[in-house]
Amino acid sequence: MSDRPELTAVAALVASGLGYRNVGFCGKGFFKETFRVEGANGSPVALKLVDRAKINVERTDREIEALMRRQKPRV
Repeated sequence: MSDRPELTAVAALVASGLGYRNVGFCGKGFFKETFRVEGANGSPVALKLVDRAKINVERTDREIEALMRRQKPRV
């Protein structure tokens, strides 16, 4: 598996559409890529993008549910 990001252009568009500034690539798994973006106040945000051709819906749903249960300000 290559560590080269494939969704960089998509990340830039999504970040811009959400009002974030795209900062850079963080890492890549089999069906997700993570990018570091910054909010309007400069706070760091992780932007995770899934490759719809490779996605495992059940696993992704579990990850989203787990993140939504977190009560931490940085999650």
